[in-house]
Amino acid sequence: MRPVFLIFSFVFLTSCFDKGDCLITSTNLVKITLQKKQDGSPKTVIFLKVQEMYNLDTVDFVPDTIGVTTLQLPLNPNLQETSFFFLTKDSLPYHLTLGYNTYTRIISADCGAYLYYNKLSVKDTNFDSTKVVFPQLLNSVNKNLEVFF
Repeated sequence: MRPVFLIFSFVFLTSCFDKGDCLITSTNLVKITLQKKQDGSPKTVIFLKVQEMYNLDTVDFVPDTIGVTTLQLPLNPNLQETSFFFLTKDSLPYHLTLGYNTYTRIISADCGAYLYYNKLSVKDTNFDSTKVVFPQLLNSVNKNLEVFF
């Protein structure tokens, strides 16, 4: 019994020294849910335009056909805040400015360094209300921000 245990232990422990995969948990996408201000239930909104204000990159949704209850918007890694402009199907303009901190983390010598985002906050908006529910941007998180209409 003891030799079997030693062989099993040797195989198990030596397999742990193989080079592992680079597991990246960070993302630059802030995950936003759109909700009704009355009861917090999901709100379907049709956006004609969603535009980042800094570099004027525009993400266009198909006009009048796609209603969404969630958004994933990229934060600018070169700044400490990113502003967005939204235009709904009803021609209602909204804006949202998000603040955040970034830091670099070295995963390993083989994987290199990766940028992480934390301390997400709403700096300015004209939405009815907002709530940061998870201030760090991670792949495993389903929601960072709730926006109420």
